[in-house]
Parts: sequence; structure tokens; C-alpha cells
Amino acid sequence: MLHVDCPACGYYIISRMLYTSKTGVDDNQRYILSGFIRENSPKDSPIVIGTDSIRKLADLAVVPKTPMDKMNRIMQYFGGISKEAGAGIAVDPDIDYPVAYARSPGEFEFLIKNLKDAGLIDFIGNLSYAEYRVTIDGWKYLMDISSKTRISDIAFVAMCFNGEFDVAWEKGFKAALEKCGFKPVRIDLVQHNDDISDKIIAGIRQAGLLVADCTGLRPNVFFEAGFALGLGTPVIWTCRCNQIKDLPFDTRQYNHIGWERETDLYEKLVDRIMATGLAGN
Repeated sequence: MLHVDCPACGYYIISRMLYTSKTGVDDNQRYILSGFIRENSPKDSPIVIGTDSIRKLADLAVVPKTPMDKMNRIMQYFGGISKEAGAGIAVDPDIDYPVAYARSPGEFEFLIKNLKDAGLIDFIGNLSYAEYRVTIDGWKYLMDISSKTRISDIAFVAMCFNGEFDVAWEKGFKAALEKCGFKPVRIDLVQHNDDISDKIIAGIRQAGLLVADCTGLRPNVFFEAGFALGLGTPVIWTCRCNQIKDLPFDTRQYNHIGWERETDLYEKLVDRIMATGLAGN
């Protein structure tokens, strides 16, 4: 395996054969894969790309569909790296175009120009690179889109896979999430050839919500919920009422939805999602 630190894509690990052959993904997917790596592959937990997984990674990406969606990604990126209000942000289209899932540096430059024309960013200098800053209107815009949008409509459910929970999955978790506009994912029901741990990490990275059911006190559920919290992904905690008293101290502080029956779980989960403003159409 090769460790690659690409100025545009970011840091990732890839099989030597795949890297040298330059095959495995067509040009229509290459920009998507580049954007996905830039967005989801930090140096402390890089994405691992093999011949079996490269196409699946492109399929996992939540790709902005319109120019406005792409401009939102740029604004969210600017907001995330701004050290303080008024701070300059270095922009190099040849390096930064994957931030917006743009197909080329030229498309990225077009999006930047429109953000500037809209008054959301200011151009403040051009030395060896262009430098911009988010305007007050830009910060207001960021607050507005963060309260109205969610990163993904995928909801990852971390739970016990024992057969006795199948009804709770179908009539509780799955039904409630679909009611609120999410696509629920339970990893043991996903067909794949990858290492299960890699699949879990990739699934959580792409989720806009994680539901952690602590019934059974499974270590994997606590790990997956902690990983989601580290990414800044909203987590909703649930547990059967008779086991809430047994929860570990470091997770007991969170407000768990206590449930006894599937209908009870469905109603409470729908109410919680609606109350947090995460529900979609």
C-alpha cells in the first residue's frame, strides 16, 4: 500500500497496483472520488483505497447536484477553516477545486466569482495565491444554511444485530427514519466485500445522523457513536427502559430515548428527530 499526500485530494492510502495502473475509476467519477477523499480522509484516519472498494467509495459520496449546492460547500469550507472573523483564506483553484466537488479548477473559479458577486466573500489580496475572507453577510448565510440543511439523508443505525431486534428495526428505527426523510442503514444488512470495520467507518462518515441504540451495552455501538460525535455528526441515543440504569457513566449523561415496544420507539424517535430540526421532506 502507498501513502499519498495529494495537494488537491488530501491524504489517503491506496494499493500500489491501483496507483500505478491509473485504472479503476472513469473520468466521470474521478472528480467525485477526489472530492470524497478531500472531505473524508483526515491524516489520523485516512481512507484506504483498493481495487474492490474504489468504485464503492465514489458511490458513497454525497455529491452536490447544483451550482448553488457547490457554492454552499465552499462557504461551509471557508467557515470551517476561518480562524477568526475577517481572517484571510488562501484559495488556489488548482488545489482547492475538490472542496466543491467541482469537475475542474475553472468551474471552481466560476463558483468563487459568483460568491464574491453575491457579497458573501471579499477578495482581499493576491500574492502567490488569491486570498478571500467571509463577509458579515456570508456569516449570516452560513448560519442560515446550517440551520436548514443537513449534510446527508443517510441515517446510520448502530445497534445489536441479534434476531430479537429485527422487529424493533423494521417497525421502530427503520420506519421512524423513513418517516423523517432519511435512508436508514444497518451495516449487517448491506451487501459488501470490504472489511466490515472499513465499511462501518465509511458509512458513518457519509451519514447525516447516527442513531445509537445502547440496548445490550454493545461496545461497537459506543465506539460508532463516539466516532460520529468526533466528526460532528448528530447522534440520537436510545435504549430499552430496563437497561438505562446500566449505561456507562460517560454515555449516561446523554438524553436517551427510553423504549419498551416498537410502537413506542417509533413515536419517540420521530418526535426527537422533528424536535432537533433534522427531518427532511
